[in-house]
Amino acid sequence: MRVHWSMPEPIENWINILFFSKTEKYKTKVQIYNFDNELIKTILNEKIKSGEHNMKWDGTDNSGNKVLNGIYYYQITNGSYISPKRTLLL
Repeated sequence: MRVHWSMPEPIENWINILFFSKTEKYKTKVQIYNFDNELIKTILNEKIKSGEHNMKWDGTDNSGNKVLNGIYYYQITNGSYISPKRTLLL
């Protein structure tokens, strides 16, 4: 598993997360956390095929409510691999 990058799209108000998965053995999770480390949204929670993946976060929480602009953290988990990264929602 390798995270390439995340990029805010200020006009569309969403975050694009690009990553590469090397194995289909484990469930992959992509989760968004706020500055206080509270889970905001789970974007993905399933087994995925090996290869490059592009996930989009639309700036909403798990209830569908828009969140405030600011710094957020996303975490990609695959088996024992955990990759926390920071991103900006404009």
